[in-house]
Amino acid sequence: MNKKTRVITTSALFIGLNMVFLYLSSVFPTMQLCFVGVTSLFIAAQVIENGIKGGLYVFAGSCILGFIIVPDKTSMILFALFFGYYPMVKSIAERYNKAIARWAVKLAVMTAAMAVILVFFGELIFDLSQFKYGVWVFAAVFELAFILFDIGMSRLIDFYMMRIHRKGNKT
Repeated sequence: MNKKTRVITTSALFIGLNMVFLYLSSVFPTMQLCFVGVTSLFIAAQVIENGIKGGLYVFAGSCILGFIIVPDKTSMILFALFFGYYPMVKSIAERYNKAIARWAVKLAVMTAAMAVILVFFGELIFDLSQFKYGVWVFAAVFELAFILFDIGMSRLIDFYMMRIHRKGNKT
């Protein structure tokens, strides 16, 4: 299969899968972060298969279709402002040799995204008045959750590379 055809078909497949999970995040609001987080895996798979450019196609297509199709726009805000582009940021950050540099880039991007989400969409997405310890404790818990998300995503990417990726499959 020629490279352009492969990029288009895998992009369409991953956009379709993203739409399923973004729609499910609207149907099951208690699982919203989980379903939106899963969409990052499809973009990561596209980045592995077709590079950052392919990941951008899936991100852009998912944003456009998602804002049209997905009824709960908070899921789309979370996707557009963090989960959608994070796999590309992760791919770039993982190129650094030093773990401190990798984590500094990833944490800086996540903190900036969290700040934008809280400042502009905080009342829509999170009811911060229910946190009796305030925004700083919420931010610390969010940072810890992000670290766990990143580690889990790394493990799932390793699994993908070993079991699914065409170059990692030696059979």
